[in-house]
Amino acid sequence: MARTGAEATAKNISRPVCREMYFTGRVMKDYVFVTNEGLDNEEDLEYWGSDALAFNLFTKASKKKVKTNLKKQERLLRKISFYSVLFC
Repeated sequence: MARTGAEATAKNISRPVCREMYFTGRVMKDYVFVTNEGLDNEEDLEYWGSDALAFNLFTKASKKKVKTNLKKQERLLRKISFYSVLFC
């Protein structure tokens, strides 16, 4: 599997060792699946690696999700309010 971008994917699909990448029955955009025959020698491996790295220069990092644990926050607030009542 290699992420090569839309233009390179369209170009590479015509190669007999390459096809669209499917995941859960859907085509993964910008990804190709390379068969074992397409990775037999060093030149082939270098081609797919350089193609994927060239596309990687133009990708953006995904936004990180902020994880919040509401139960933990609620317990902390209860402790704070409990101690503030005791010491006030």
